[in-house]
Amino acid sequence: MPSSNKTQKLGLNSFVGSDKPKMDDFNYDNQKLDATLGGHLEAEQLHLKAGERERYLTQQVTLFPYTGNGSFTRVLELPFTPSFCLIYPVDSPLTQNDVSNPAIVISMSGMVWTGGGTAGLTLSGSKLTLKEDPDSSVQAVRRKMNTYEQKYICLLWK
Repeated sequence: MPSSNKTQKLGLNSFVGSDKPKMDDFNYDNQKLDATLGGHLEAEQLHLKAGERERYLTQQVTLFPYTGNGSFTRVLELPFTPSFCLIYPVDSPLTQNDVSNPAIVISMSGMVWTGGGTAGLTLSGSKLTLKEDPDSSVQAVRRKMNTYEQKYICLLWK
């Protein structure tokens, strides 16, 4: 005999102590679960909204290399307006301590997105602004995103 109670969403058997479940009751529930969950798993449009799906399917990462020119402020014109940028030096550590003052950290990497990011980087549309602190700076973290002749990679996400 089926259960006295049913679950609210799928109408599955919810047995109480006086019920006498039969194999058919469990098989019925399993078929209902298989049809409901199996259909859901196959219906990919249920998992993402249309705009989210389009953004994820067309998500691209572009490499944008540049070589530092040593200026304290530099604006790079990117090939498009990215949603996120990750910058790191080529053949150099991401951070290191200043040999003359080990308490100072030299940061040669960072990330930036519209409205936020690592100190020394700003993003406005397709313009990426880099900061290069002078070697005489005594601040705890010295930004080095545009060191003369240093090669950098900027990963740009659309």
